[in-house]
Amino acid sequence: MTDLLFQTPWWLPTLIAAAGVVIFVTGNARTETRVRTAGLAAVCLAILLAVVSYFVDTPRETAEKRSRELCYAFEQADWTKMTSILDKSTAVTVLNSTVYASRDQIVPRRPNRLAGILSVTYRAVALAGSTPPSSSVR
Repeated sequence: MTDLLFQTPWWLPTLIAAAGVVIFVTGNARTETRVRTAGLAAVCLAILLAVVSYFVDTPRETAEKRSRELCYAFEQADWTKMTSILDKSTAVTVLNSTVYASRDQIVPRRPNRLAGILSVTYRAVALAGSTPPSSSVR
């Protein structure tokens, strides 16, 4: 339900607004104020739904934005920004074995240890307790 409120597909407000316009025009032609008001309310509801969906960030959108910021900070070698983005308890694990156990191990103290890395790309974001969508991982 919250997906339809905060991650609204484009067709939902369009469909509600179209129905509201039809109801408004029908009520206006028959000079029925209650029907006309209901149509206007439906159009306002569609606008409100679109605005809320656009301006409210879901946890997934926040995670995606922070992941982009983290990758950009790594590419730019902005270690203070990278340290501020990562949580103290962040760990890197590969195949259930821990590579880096904390933020202090992840963020390099000596930048030359990462000299061969030219760019960073992330492919998917999975929130805690969920799995990444299989279509976005390649």
